[in-house]
Order: sequence, then C-alpha cells, then structure tokens
Amino acid sequence: MPMKMHSLLLIALVAAPSVSWSQALRDSRVRIRESVSLDTDNTVVKKLQTVQDYLEDKQWAEAIEILQQTSDESGKTLIQVTPGRYINVALYCNIVIAGLPAEGLAVYRQTIDPQAVKWLEAGKSQHNDSLLLKIVRQAFASSYGDEALWIMGEKAWDHGRMSIARKYWLQLLPLQQSAPGDRMLSVLRYPDTRFDHAAILARLILCSIMEGNAKRAKFELNEFKRSYAQAEGTLAGRSGSLADILADIRSNSHNWKFPSADANVQTFALNTKRNKVLPRAIDVGASQWWVRLSDDRFQSFKVRKALNDRGPLSYFPVVFRDMVLVNDADAIYAHSLHTGKAYTWPSEPNGSVNEENDDPVIYESGFDQKITPVRPVVGVPRYTMTIHDGRLYARMGSPVTRQARDEFRVHNELVGLDLSGAQGKLFFQVSASEDIEPKDAAWSFGGSPVVAAGRLYSVLTRTNPNTQTHVACFDVETGKLLWNRKICAELANSIDSHNFVTPDLLTLAENSIYYSTGVGAVAALNADDGTVRWVVTYERRKLETNSELSDYTRQGLTPCLFHQGILVVAPSDVDRIIAYDAENGLLKWTCMLPDRIRHLLGVANNNLILSGNLLWALDIESGEFSWPIRRVGIDGPAGAGYGRGVLAGDYVFFPMRESIFQVRHDTGEIVRDIQIKQISGEFCGNLTIAGSHLLVAGPNRLVAFCELGLHRKPTRKEISANSNDEFLNRLLFTAPDHRSAVIVNQKPQ
Repeated sequence: MPMKMHSLLLIALVAAPSVSWSQALRDSRVRIRESVSLDTDNTVVKKLQTVQDYLEDKQWAEAIEILQQTSDESGKTLIQVTPGRYINVALYCNIVIAGLPAEGLAVYRQTIDPQAVKWLEAGKSQHNDSLLLKIVRQAFASSYGDEALWIMGEKAWDHGRMSIARKYWLQLLPLQQSAPGDRMLSVLRYPDTRFDHAAILARLILCSIMEGNAKRAKFELNEFKRSYAQAEGTLAGRSGSLADILADIRSNSHNWKFPSADANVQTFALNTKRNKVLPRAIDVGASQWWVRLSDDRFQSFKVRKALNDRGPLSYFPVVFRDMVLVNDADAIYAHSLHTGKAYTWPSEPNGSVNEENDDPVIYESGFDQKITPVRPVVGVPRYTMTIHDGRLYARMGSPVTRQARDEFRVHNELVGLDLSGAQGKLFFQVSASEDIEPKDAAWSFGGSPVVAAGRLYSVLTRTNPNTQTHVACFDVETGKLLWNRKICAELANSIDSHNFVTPDLLTLAENSIYYSTGVGAVAALNADDGTVRWVVTYERRKLETNSELSDYTRQGLTPCLFHQGILVVAPSDVDRIIAYDAENGLLKWTCMLPDRIRHLLGVANNNLILSGNLLWALDIESGEFSWPIRRVGIDGPAGAGYGRGVLAGDYVFFPMRESIFQVRHDTGEIVRDIQIKQISGEFCGNLTIAGSHLLVAGPNRLVAFCELGLHRKPTRKEISANSNDEFLNRLLFTAPDHRSAVIVNQKPQ
C-alpha cells in the first residue's frame, strides 16, 4: 500500500525553522545496506565537522570562511546527509549558511554582498540569466538572493515553464517548524525574504492552475483562504483580494482551451520527460501494412512454443513527419507511414526526383557484423531512438553495456542523422571504444541518448578496473565530450563470466538529467555542467538469476518519469514504485504492488498509469490507488499485458497478447476490446499512435492499422505483387535479406 509523506506546499507557510542544521545532522536513522559506492571525500567531511564546532561556539567568521573555501574547492563532491541520501557539497554549504541565525548571517553578507550586487545589477541590465543563476548557486543567502530567485521565477513563468517557476518561488518560503531532519539538511530555502509571503503563495497556486492540476490547486487555494483571506496585491494583471482573484481564475480555468498537445513520437515514452499524452485517440480499423523486422542476433531467450511466441518485444519505433523509423543493433530502417514501403525522400531542391527504392536501410553500422560476444549475453536488448529538431539519434552496435572480464572489446557508438534537409546524412558519430578516454576502460554507451539545446546526453559505463556508471554530455555539432560525470560504482562485481545488456535511458526535464541506475541508486544532475545535485540509494531485493534477467516476460524498460516536479521511479531491483521530489530527492511516497511493473506509461488526469501483466492507476500526488484493472475475461498468459501501451486523448491503449483494451484513464472503464489477432492475424506488441495510424511493434513484425473509415484499397499492382501465393509468403519470411519485405492489406500467414 502507498505511504504518504508530506503535503505539497501550503502547510509550510511562514514559520522559521526551529531545528538547527547541526541538530538535524545528529538525527539518527536506521542505516541501509548500499550496493554502490559514491565519490565522497573524508577530508571534506572533517572540514564540515570543524564548521559545526565553530558554529556552536558562535565563531561565525571562521565557520563561514571554511564553508566558502570548501564550496569553491570541492563543491561538486557528494556528502551524505542521512543514510542513503547524498547531495553535493556546494548545495550543503548553502543550506548551512541559509540556516545561520541573524548574527551569523550578517557576518556572511558582509563578505558576499559586494560581489552579489554586481552580479544582480549586471544580470538585470544585460538580461543575463547566467549571472542571476550564479547568485542562486554561489551567493544564495546574500541580501540579493531573494531578488534573483523572484526574477528567475518570473522569467520561467513568462516562458511557460511552470515547474521551474514554482521551484524558484518556493525557495523564497521558509520550512515549517516541525520539518524533519532530512528536510533540514536537503532543502534550500531563503532565510528572510523581503517579498510578501502571500504574493509568493499566490503565484505558486497560479502555477498549479496553469499546469492543469485541478486537485492540487483546489487544496492549495483552500489552505490559502484560511491563512491569507485578507491579503491583497496584484496578480495576473489584476489588483485586489488575492484569494478572490485566484478563485476567479480557478473557476474560469475549467473553460480554458490549452494549445493542442504535441503529436510527435520523439523517443521512447514519446518525450524526454518519459511522460506524454498524445492529443487524440484513434478508432482503430483494419491493418494497413506490415513489414518484417530483422532477427536480432543478440537475443538470449527461449521461445515459449506453447504460447506461439516469437521472442521479446525489443523494438520501439519513432516517427518523423511521414516517416516511421526503427532500428536494431546493426542498422536503422525508414518506412513510409502510409504504405510501409522503404521511405523515398522528397524531391531535391534542384528539381530532380529521387527514384523509389526497395531498401529501407538509411544507416548501417560500420562495425564488423560477424563479431559477436564470446561469453554468454544476459539481458533483453531494447532498441530505441530519439528525434530532436529534425535529427535522429541512436545507439548502434553491440547492445552489451557491461562486458565480461575476458571478453573481446565490444563496439558500440552514438550516431546522428539529419532527416529534415540532408536525406539522412550522418553528421554525428562517437565511438565508445575509440573516442572515450581512457581507452582501456571498456567503455560502453547505455540506451539511446536524449538531446536538448545543442547537447547530447547518454549513459556511459566502464568495466575496467571495476564497474562504474557515468553520465556523459557531448556537443551535437562537433562531437566533443563536454563532461563525463561518474554517478556510482558497483560494490559487487558479477560480470566476470557474462556480458550484460542493460539498456539504460536518461530522463531530461527542466534543465535536469535524471537517472535510475538499476543497481541501487537514483541520481539528478544539472544539465548545463553535469553537477550531481543529489543521489538516493536504496536496498536492493534479492538479485535475480541470469535466466530471470533474460526473461522478457519479467523484464521491462522503466526510465524515470517526470511530472510537475515529481520524479517517479520503478527500479528493476526493488518491488515497489517510488516518488521523489525532483528538486531535492526527498521521498514523497512509495507504493507496493502485488504484481510486477514493466512500464511507466505516463500521467493523465492526475493518474499515474502503470502496466505489467495488469494495468494500474495511482494518484500522482499521494501514491494511493485510483483504479486497477485485472485480467478481464481471459485466464492464463493470453490475458496478461503484452508490450508497452500508449496514452492518447482520454484513453490508455493497453496491449494484451491478442487484443488491445481501450480504457478511460480517469475511471478505468474499458470502452473497447480491439481484437488485433482477428483483424491482422498477428499478436500485439509495443504501441505507438502516429497521425491516423496505430503502429504495433511485435517481436519481428511492425504492423500499421489505419483509423476506422480510412482503410485504403490496394492498387492492382500491389494486389499482384502481394498475392496470397503460399510460396511467395514463405519466401518473404525465410529469405536471407528480408528487411524490405512489405505486405499491404494482407494478414500475415
């Protein structure tokens, strides 16, 4: 069952904290058995212990000098604040300084204010956000820190970035008196802002309204009315009672029409937040076309003949305009969304027309395709890609991410193809084995990268001399490595005799990178410089056997999911769903489910939709059950979830083995049972909706279903080319090079 932790916001109104940071530091907790080691520095810990002694003796100047020096020299190092919780030293020093009594704070401001005011004035006059951010990070508790926070919040608001605006404005409010020790040591709040608390709270409520979070907005507004019923001010261009203005805005918000959601399928889980609802559902009709996907030479599974199974669901297509793209370890394929044929590029600018081709391959890895690992491969390969600004990014080569000790070097790379103006021309290429130093460290990339603002981010692992997990950042134009940040090292090394496939995916949201390592740690990094903001470790359950790790009916792909400041994780090595405050890593809630989760599908109507064998919905704020759907009408494996579903419009499309349940995501009501097996003769798989098409990526076929009423009749040429001739069908399925086989309007045999 779920465990509630703290309400979101308004109970912590204006009372100054009564618990000192040193008292919080002594708060004893039950220790956990960690499975990873993090980069901490005992010298830094000793310095900060000395600071504690100076503060207890009220030697403010000496304590502040050590804090500033430590922050400057070791600011990116991690420090453990409570068992299993780490933050970077610079943040920790800011928290200590912000918690000083008035006497100590005055001493600090005498030293920092002259520099802080220069940054503030230059930032305002030059419209330089980096200088304002410098105040927030390096002079937070200065006399000008609150003004920097206020301005940064307004700028984020003006750009429609509500979660970031909320983050800055919330830092202007102090913690409540009863805040527990972990919050005292992890949450940075400005000590004595000059801005009116009611005005700050009103803006936070406005953020909730604009985010469409009706439940949270209602709760916050009720609390605001109890404490600030008489408060007046200016909000949203109106002056008067803040409570009345907010109530009027909230009432009118029910009739607002927000801009249509983006319909692009950009990456795994649709966007880099791993949380997206497509703008509309489609009324699924007949199968339009299907293509054969390549047989993956890296799979290590046993086919379950009793279920007529064909293997794991490893493929996750992306869509760009009218192009469907899918990849495997060796190549990237492009098909027409409307016909399934090999994609034909539009006319060249000079007027020449490209000839229609029958080869869908637009990129093929340059590695020797005959080389396969010598040692056994453990895990389930997952092939994903990312589209950003008309460019396609993919991880290619061996899916092995942690290679055996005596294995020959496995090769993999990150590539970028220009889809918008260069007909798939390669413009970015970085090899893990050749371009990352030191080259003898057995580097390997994780899953497909995420991209934003000219930067590419990827998981990077090394297995020599020990297994370490990193996050790396590259310039997309030059391929230059900008930073390579170590997250953790595994304490137990199990890779001596086996190669492991762990297709790790990052989550990118609000200029932050989030990473669930799957080895006992979750981390948050600043996207600009790679500073590790916080790391949370947890006790892993009993590790699975190699056979279980390669069982595709058990294993899923669950990167972190970001929603309005909440980070949801479902690590494969624990038996629960966990939600953290994305800003500081503090636990919000946990939920134990009686069934294994393989996919975090997204958040709709405040419901977090999860799937495995079953479909579930949890309230995103509390972790409480909204509704569950159990197996409906069918017993046994055929009635279990099969593949990743998709959120679209008011519905979640949940694939079973032979059918798709179309379910209302607000109530859990099943409105339709789409019999895919009867329509197409094919089993289900991973779902994607693109325009008026439903794409189903099975173990070795990609099938497109058109919207009901839009079924296209085949031409005579297509009927002739794709007859029901049994010999032709058998040939298409068994030919050595069958990647371009396309069948239109015909059930697979």
